[in-house]
Amino acid sequence: MNRRKCRTVLLSDAPASDDYFDSHKRIASAIAEIVRDEKGGRSIALEGKWGSGKSSLVNLLKSKLTENSNFAVIPFDAWAHEGDPLRRTFLETVVRELIALTWVEEEKWSNRLEELAQRLEVKRTKTVPQVTPLGKFVGLSLFLVPVGLTFITAALREDVTIRLGMPATKFWVEFVVGLLLSLAPLFLIVIGLRRARDDSGSSSAEEKAAQIWSMFFNRTYSEERTETAKTANPTSIEFEDTFVELMGEGLGHDPSKRALLVLDNLDRVDPEDALLTWSTLQTFLRYSHFTKYEWFEQLWVLVPYDPRAVTLPWDAGESNSGIRSALLEKSFQLRFTVAPPVLSHWHSFLIAQLGEAFPDHDSTEFHSVYQLLALTRELFPQPPTIRELKLFINQLGSLHRQWEDEFPLPYIAYYVLRTREGNLNVSADPASLIPTELDENVKSILGFDPSEDIEKLQDAFAALHFNTEAKVARQLLLQKPIIDALGRQDYGDAPKLVDMAENYAGFWEVLEQILASNPFGDRGDLLGTAASTIADSKLLEQNRPEALAVRKSFCKLA
Repeated sequence: MNRRKCRTVLLSDAPASDDYFDSHKRIASAIAEIVRDEKGGRSIALEGKWGSGKSSLVNLLKSKLTENSNFAVIPFDAWAHEGDPLRRTFLETVVRELIALTWVEEEKWSNRLEELAQRLEVKRTKTVPQVTPLGKFVGLSLFLVPVGLTFITAALREDVTIRLGMPATKFWVEFVVGLLLSLAPLFLIVIGLRRARDDSGSSSAEEKAAQIWSMFFNRTYSEERTETAKTANPTSIEFEDTFVELMGEGLGHDPSKRALLVLDNLDRVDPEDALLTWSTLQTFLRYSHFTKYEWFEQLWVLVPYDPRAVTLPWDAGESNSGIRSALLEKSFQLRFTVAPPVLSHWHSFLIAQLGEAFPDHDSTEFHSVYQLLALTRELFPQPPTIRELKLFINQLGSLHRQWEDEFPLPYIAYYVLRTREGNLNVSADPASLIPTELDENVKSILGFDPSEDIEKLQDAFAALHFNTEAKVARQLLLQKPIIDALGRQDYGDAPKLVDMAENYAGFWEVLEQILASNPFGDRGDLLGTAASTIADSKLLEQNRPEALAVRKSFCKLA
């Protein structure tokens, strides 16, 4: 019978629409009230550290405002559009949102966007008819028809008798010449028809007719000239004029409408790009330019950002903090702060998210994970944010998917927290990750009695780190430290061997495997150093089978 799989659910890092910490609703309600009731034309700052829920708060604000169809919340992600032409991208975002709301005419503004994107091309095709040589001869022969008719008329005026003579000869000459001249176009057409028939081969009757008549009347030379009229790169003034026209159409006809522009993730882009973005968008947001327009008081701007991440390109430390603060003060007329969660709030959130991520585990394990996190608060100088907690839980989940319920969830959580400690150089010394002793509080949280050995936890850490069975992981973990302690040159580290023998399960097994593989080769000096070090440690004096096996291994190597 197959064992039931212990489930793991990946938590989404997308901004939420719920207020997990009950602190966002007040801010969202306050901003919504300002947008609804106050005169606009102002910028609002929303300060908070990364992951504190600023984007979730914007979602709450949007749900509150858009309950009224006359209110629009238009987000612009500066991070997503980093490197794009900013003015055009920003304007395209606003236009598309207003088109979706049917506040502006779709066809008109779609064309305007094409113009701004310099994608509008105008093609003009000029077709110049060209008469074929045969057509020219036919045309010229038409001038002979009047001449021929003149000759025929003159001939018909002559006295014609049966008897040949001067009158009769003159008649025939005039008549034949006139007939030839009058029928010259017809003769040329007959010649052309015959030649066209021979050239047309096995074409269909319709194609033959087209080919025949085109020789005289429709054979043209087509000169196609394509003129591509790409608009020049629009200037800031042109963008500003377009923005004014757009706002006028979207807001100006109805004073009850409100628009909130949200400039998000400005603190995630490179400082120089952030400054460029803000200065570029001032084309649209310089309120002193727009006060004369009716829609000015219907427009608001909201900028969420982390004040710690807002730097200037010329920043060299705290000496420029005053300049930075002055720029922020000048840019915003209102400021709100997303406060860090209190202990009870993030505790409840963590427990709820652990329950969602690990639905087959008991809630007592979730509380143990919370306790471990609370004890290692040096990893979180401030209360953890929503994003930090979700990332922590998803990191537990990545290990839990591999091992399922092989190890208790608090063991995995403690392992993740240990890997985040900055004083451990795990890559150089993996053994430093394995705890040799535990704080009494940690021992209690993990379910150990005060005097109980923590070998189970050490096995779990070794297995999690090397992603293999605990016995094999122990070997991988202890092999290098033991070889180093035995001595690589002319001295060893006997106390280190004693410490590993006392604190790490599997020490003797790994020592036997090392000696069986003979890491010394033909270096008798290294073997001598190792034998001297193991003798100084007095480990072989212990009355245990492993000590006897190690003595035999040294004898074989000697």
